[in-house]
Amino acid sequence: MVETKKVALTEKAVLVHFTQQFLGTTRMDKNVSEEVEAKYKAENPGRYFKRLFRREDIKPVYTPINKAHALCYKYSLPWFDGNIRVMPVALLEKYLKEHNEIMNEFNKEVESFIERYDEIMEENKKRLNGLFNKDDYPTKEQARASFAIRVGYMPLPDREDFRIAAPEEVVSQMKKKYDKEVKESEARAKAEVADRIYDSMQRLLDKL
Repeated sequence: MVETKKVALTEKAVLVHFTQQFLGTTRMDKNVSEEVEAKYKAENPGRYFKRLFRREDIKPVYTPINKAHALCYKYSLPWFDGNIRVMPVALLEKYLKEHNEIMNEFNKEVESFIERYDEIMEENKKRLNGLFNKDDYPTKEQARASFAIRVGYMPLPDREDFRIAAPEEVVSQMKKKYDKEVKESEARAKAEVADRIYDSMQRLLDKL
Protein backbone atom coordinates (compact mmCIF):
# COMPACT_ATOMS: atom_id res chain seq x y z
CA MET A 1 0.00 0.00 0.00
CA VAL A 2 1.40 3.37 -1.02
CA GLU A 3 1.39 5.89 1.79
CA THR A 4 0.08 9.30 0.73
CA LYS A 5 2.06 12.18 2.11
CA LYS A 6 -0.12 14.82 3.70
CA VAL A 7 0.72 18.28 2.33
CA ALA A 8 0.62 21.11 4.85
CA LEU A 9 -1.83 23.96 4.28
CA THR A 10 1.12 26.36 4.18
CA GLU A 11 2.26 24.63 0.96
CA LYS A 12 -1.18 24.54 -0.66
CA ALA A 13 -2.26 28.16 -0.31
CA VAL A 14 -1.07 31.75 -0.02
CA LEU A 15 -2.55 34.80 1.64
CA VAL A 16 -3.78 37.57 -0.63
CA HIS A 17 -4.35 41.21 0.27
CA PHE A 18 -6.39 43.17 -2.28
CA THR A 19 -6.67 46.97 -2.12
CA GLN A 20 -8.20 49.45 -4.53
CA GLN A 21 -7.95 53.20 -4.74
CA PHE A 22 -10.32 55.64 -6.41
CA LEU A 23 -10.23 59.27 -7.43
CA GLY A 24 -12.28 61.41 -5.07
CA THR A 25 -15.36 62.60 -6.92
CA THR A 26 -17.01 64.92 -4.39
CA ARG A 27 -15.99 68.05 -2.49
CA MET A 28 -17.63 69.88 0.37
CA ASP A 29 -18.56 73.43 -0.71
CA LYS A 30 -18.08 75.60 2.35
CA ASN A 31 -19.59 78.70 0.76
CA VAL A 32 -22.82 76.98 -0.27
CA SER A 33 -23.07 75.28 3.13
CA GLU A 34 -22.77 78.65 4.86
CA GLU A 35 -25.28 80.25 2.48
CA VAL A 36 -27.85 77.57 3.28
CA GLU A 37 -27.23 77.98 7.00
CA ALA A 38 -27.68 81.77 6.76
CA LYS A 39 -30.72 81.62 4.45
CA TYR A 40 -32.69 79.28 6.69
CA LYS A 41 -31.23 80.65 9.95
CA ALA A 42 -30.35 77.09 10.91
CA GLU A 43 -27.63 75.87 13.23
CA ASN A 44 -25.32 73.22 11.74
CA PRO A 45 -27.96 72.03 9.21
CA GLY A 46 -25.44 69.93 7.30
CA ARG A 47 -22.87 70.25 4.57
CA TYR A 48 -23.27 70.59 0.84
CA PHE A 49 -21.16 68.22 -1.26
CA LYS A 50 -20.89 68.78 -4.98
CA ARG A 51 -20.13 66.10 -7.55
CA LEU A 52 -16.91 67.02 -9.37
CA PHE A 53 -17.23 64.51 -12.22
CA ARG A 54 -20.03 63.03 -14.22
CA ARG A 55 -20.66 59.31 -13.92
CA GLU A 56 -19.64 58.75 -17.55
CA ASP A 57 -16.30 60.48 -16.90
CA ILE A 58 -15.03 57.90 -14.42
CA LYS A 59 -17.09 54.76 -15.08
CA PRO A 60 -14.60 53.41 -17.70
CA VAL A 61 -11.86 53.41 -15.02
CA TYR A 62 -14.06 52.08 -12.24
CA THR A 63 -15.16 49.11 -14.35
CA PRO A 64 -11.76 47.29 -14.40
CA ILE A 65 -11.22 48.15 -10.72
CA ASN A 66 -14.49 46.43 -9.86
CA LYS A 67 -13.57 43.52 -12.15
CA ALA A 68 -10.23 43.06 -10.35
CA HIS A 69 -11.95 43.08 -6.97
CA ALA A 70 -14.55 40.54 -8.09
CA LEU A 71 -11.87 38.31 -9.63
CA CYS A 72 -9.82 38.21 -6.43
CA TYR A 73 -12.90 37.27 -4.41
CA LYS A 74 -13.82 34.64 -7.00
CA TYR A 75 -10.52 32.78 -6.58
CA SER A 76 -10.01 33.32 -2.86
CA LEU A 77 -11.76 32.72 0.44
CA PRO A 78 -11.96 34.69 3.71
CA TRP A 79 -9.10 34.26 6.15
CA PHE A 80 -9.16 35.70 9.66
CA ASP A 81 -10.75 39.14 9.96
CA GLY A 82 -10.11 42.14 7.75
CA ASN A 83 -9.18 42.19 4.10
CA ILE A 84 -6.85 39.19 4.09
CA ARG A 85 -7.96 36.22 1.99
CA VAL A 86 -6.53 32.80 1.19
CA MET A 87 -5.99 31.51 -2.34
CA PRO A 88 -5.13 27.92 -3.37
CA VAL A 89 -1.73 27.69 -5.05
CA ALA A 90 -3.35 25.56 -7.77
CA LEU A 91 -5.41 28.59 -8.87
CA LEU A 92 -2.61 31.16 -8.80
CA GLU A 93 -1.53 30.81 -12.42
CA LYS A 94 -5.08 31.12 -13.75
CA TYR A 95 -5.82 34.02 -11.42
CA LEU A 96 -2.68 35.95 -12.38
CA LYS A 97 -3.40 35.51 -16.09
CA GLU A 98 -6.89 36.97 -15.74
CA HIS A 99 -5.71 39.64 -13.30
CA ASN A 100 -3.00 40.82 -15.71
CA GLU A 101 -5.57 41.13 -18.49
CA ILE A 102 -7.72 43.31 -16.25
CA MET A 103 -4.67 45.39 -15.28
CA ASN A 104 -3.98 46.06 -18.97
CA GLU A 105 -7.56 47.29 -19.35
CA PHE A 106 -7.22 49.37 -16.17
CA ASN A 107 -3.99 51.07 -17.27
CA LYS A 108 -5.48 51.80 -20.68
CA GLU A 109 -8.57 53.42 -19.18
CA VAL A 110 -6.55 55.48 -16.71
CA GLU A 111 -4.40 56.88 -19.53
CA SER A 112 -7.52 57.56 -21.60
CA PHE A 113 -9.01 59.47 -18.65
CA ILE A 114 -5.85 61.55 -18.30
CA GLU A 115 -5.73 62.29 -22.03
CA ARG A 116 -9.32 63.57 -21.84
CA TYR A 117 -8.80 65.39 -18.54
CA ASP A 118 -8.82 68.94 -19.94
CA GLU A 119 -11.98 68.19 -21.92
CA ILE A 120 -13.57 66.60 -18.84
CA MET A 121 -12.73 69.67 -16.79
CA GLU A 122 -14.40 71.95 -19.35
CA GLU A 123 -17.55 69.82 -19.42
CA ASN A 124 -17.83 69.88 -15.65
CA LYS A 125 -17.14 73.62 -15.56
CA LYS A 126 -20.24 74.11 -17.75
CA ARG A 127 -22.25 71.64 -15.68
CA LEU A 128 -21.43 73.16 -12.30
CA ASN A 129 -21.53 76.74 -13.57
CA GLY A 130 -21.13 79.05 -10.56
CA LEU A 131 -20.24 76.12 -8.28
CA PHE A 132 -17.15 75.25 -10.30
CA ASN A 133 -13.85 75.83 -8.54
CA LYS A 134 -10.66 74.77 -10.30
CA ASP A 135 -8.90 74.34 -6.96
CA ASP A 136 -11.24 71.44 -6.15
CA TYR A 137 -9.66 69.36 -8.89
CA PRO A 138 -6.38 67.44 -8.79
CA THR A 139 -3.67 67.91 -11.39
CA LYS A 140 -3.31 65.29 -14.10
CA GLU A 141 -0.50 63.56 -12.24
CA GLN A 142 -2.44 63.62 -8.98
CA ALA A 143 -5.47 62.20 -10.78
CA ARG A 144 -3.39 59.42 -12.34
CA ALA A 145 -1.92 58.51 -8.95
CA SER A 146 -5.40 58.46 -7.38
CA PHE A 147 -6.34 55.27 -9.23
CA ALA A 148 -4.70 52.06 -8.07
CA ILE A 149 -5.15 48.29 -7.88
CA ARG A 150 -2.76 46.48 -5.56
CA VAL A 151 -2.52 42.79 -4.74
CA GLY A 152 -0.07 41.60 -2.11
CA TYR A 153 0.93 37.97 -1.56
CA MET A 154 2.18 36.46 1.67
CA PRO A 155 2.96 32.91 2.76
CA LEU A 156 0.60 31.31 5.24
CA PRO A 157 2.17 31.50 8.70
CA ASP A 158 2.94 28.31 10.55
CA ARG A 159 2.37 27.81 14.26
CA GLU A 160 6.09 27.11 14.61
CA ASP A 161 6.83 30.65 13.40
CA PHE A 162 6.30 31.95 16.93
CA ARG A 163 10.01 32.37 17.59
CA ILE A 164 9.84 35.17 20.12
CA ALA A 165 11.77 35.89 23.29
CA ALA A 166 8.89 35.13 25.65
CA PRO A 167 8.20 32.57 28.37
CA GLU A 168 7.24 29.13 27.05
CA GLU A 169 3.79 29.46 28.63
CA VAL A 170 3.11 32.66 26.66
CA VAL A 171 4.32 31.11 23.40
CA SER A 172 2.17 28.04 24.06
CA GLN A 173 -0.91 30.23 24.59
CA MET A 174 -0.23 32.12 21.36
CA LYS A 175 0.11 28.86 19.42
CA LYS A 176 -3.17 27.56 20.85
CA LYS A 177 -4.90 30.81 19.94
CA TYR A 178 -3.44 30.65 16.43
CA ASP A 179 -4.60 27.04 15.99
CA LYS A 180 -8.10 28.07 17.09
CA GLU A 181 -8.15 31.02 14.64
CA VAL A 182 -6.95 28.80 11.79
CA LYS A 183 -9.74 26.30 12.45
CA GLU A 184 -12.31 29.12 12.55
CA SER A 185 -10.95 30.56 9.31
CA GLU A 186 -11.05 27.15 7.63
CA ALA A 187 -14.66 26.76 8.78
CA ARG A 188 -15.59 30.16 7.32
CA ALA A 189 -13.86 29.29 4.05
CA LYS A 190 -15.71 25.95 3.82
CA ALA A 191 -19.00 27.72 4.57
CA GLU A 192 -18.39 30.20 1.74
CA VAL A 193 -17.57 27.35 -0.66
CA ALA A 194 -20.83 25.66 0.33
CA ASP A 195 -22.73 28.93 -0.20
CA ARG A 196 -21.16 29.36 -3.65
CA ILE A 197 -22.12 25.80 -4.64
CA TYR A 198 -25.66 26.35 -3.36
CA ASP A 199 -26.00 29.64 -5.24
CA SER A 200 -24.73 28.02 -8.46
CA MET A 201 -27.16 25.13 -8.11
CA GLN A 202 -30.02 27.51 -7.34
CA ARG A 203 -29.30 29.56 -10.47
CA LEU A 204 -29.21 26.35 -12.49
CA LEU A 205 -32.56 25.18 -11.06
CA ASP A 206 -34.12 28.60 -11.71
CA LYS A 207 -33.34 28.15 -15.41
CA LEU A 208 -35.14 24.80 -15.62
